[in-house]
Amino acid sequence: MRPIAPLLLCGALVPAALEAQRLQGEIVRADSSPAARVLVEWRTSRTAPQRVATDDAGRFVVVLPRADTVRLRILRPGFRPQEIAGIALAAGRTEVARFVLRDEAVTLAAVRVEETRACGERGESIAWTLWEQARIALESVVLSERDTSVHVAAVAYDATVDFDGSLLVRDSTIRVVGLERPASRAYVDSTFRDGFVRRDADTTTYHAPTIRIVTDDRFAERYCFERVWDDAAHPDWVGVKFEPAGRPGPGIADISGVLWLDRERLLLRQV
Repeated sequence: MRPIAPLLLCGALVPAALEAQRLQGEIVRADSSPAARVLVEWRTSRTAPQRVATDDAGRFVVVLPRADTVRLRILRPGFRPQEIAGIALAAGRTEVARFVLRDEAVTLAAVRVEETRACGERGESIAWTLWEQARIALESVVLSERDTSVHVAAVAYDATVDFDGSLLVRDSTIRVVGLERPASRAYVDSTFRDGFVRRDADTTTYHAPTIRIVTDDRFAERYCFERVWDDAAHPDWVGVKFEPAGRPGPGIADISGVLWLDRERLLLRQV
């Protein structure tokens, strides 16, 4: 029985000020059914925006290191962000709150022939709206990796460089991989700093623009977005093209690409 007494004593001596401040939230739809796998963005006066995803029961938890007021935004692909008024969390207290989703769909401005380009956030541009919708969808995947109903796969391959500089890919080196393993902060930082291609002696490694990199706040700051169409191949899709806002530094390889969304519902279809 001796080991038990110190444990009980330590528990009794923990000051109330050190207890966590929590918000236990629940999000439901208009019919009171749980809103599963919805993104919740929260921030305080002292912290940068952070995001969590609701579980299958529509619940989420926010833990603050100190008493503060937390502000929420509910994010869903195809719908306008839902702003929640600030909720005060007192020291050592747990607040319980229930929120009902508002189904306010995102609508784009009238379709025009010209393309719209935006570098970073520029008002209510169509390109930025499309980018935000694609990012919400991608981040939902990141925060729902344990959800077996979400299917994400990528193609990985090893290649050799031919004498003329072209890449030679063999069928035996192509493989399908599942959800990416959590990348360290240092890896994401080094990718933004050193680029997506690394050369070491006679080996060149091409790093893919992983979901965690694309959803990082720095990606939105460093790339320009442009609305594009492909009526021949996908008449029901609309794309947002991304490319670097500036020329990469010497020896640094950057990326460009297109994220395709369903034109009507703005759901992500292909990257």
